[in-house]
Amino acid sequence: ALADASSQLNDTTAAQNLVTENGHWSSAKASQNKNDHIILDFGKIVCANFIQMLPAPHGTENFPLSFRIEISDDKTSWKVIYTENNFVLNDNNLTVHMPPTSFRFLKLFITHHAKKDTNYYSELGRLCAGVSGVASLSASSESGEQHRATCLLDNYPNTNWESRPAETTQREELTVDIGYITNISRISLTSPALDPSAFPRNFHIAASSENRSMILAIPPAS
Repeated sequence: ALADASSQLNDTTAAQNLVTENGHWSSAKASQNKNDHIILDFGKIVCANFIQMLPAPHGTENFPLSFRIEISDDKTSWKVIYTENNFVLNDNNLTVHMPPTSFRFLKLFITHHAKKDTNYYSELGRLCAGVSGVASLSASSESGEQHRATCLLDNYPNTNWESRPAETTQREELTVDIGYITNISRISLTSPALDPSAFPRNFHIAASSENRSMILAIPPAS
């Protein structure tokens, strides 16, 4: 929910629009640049690994130029987690990826607005935070519809990925694309509840930032 906004142009471009699916926010217009801020309150301590800013529906022309993003548990002590200076948005959003981080309050502090004609002001379509998942998941083989690689992420205890049965030992690969570069502190492999003996006997886990050069994260196990 919106906790505080330093300014808004009018009721049509209210700061409340930042937490809805419609409309946009516009700061008050001024002949000189001035600081503005938006504070969101999630109501409790939440965990997020991305923060996203969407431009106004009509374009990116008045996306903030210089700003910082801060987080807080109590709205008193703030921690800066991201800054931009003279930023130009060349995409349909700005998404800040970060390790899983807990906070209750999120602040966007704008230090320099875009200038249009004789006025300085910023426009935003949405400000939000959340948890992103896996961008893609693939396997070198699957035994059938009930054992696809996607079963690894469905959180159902009785489903699992299974490679295609073969008469001889085959090399199998599972490739997970998280969607962005991040730190990973834990990897968990769980055997199928129905047949623990089907757990891989020889394997290794490798990581890469561009899906070409792999670095061993877990050495070959047997």
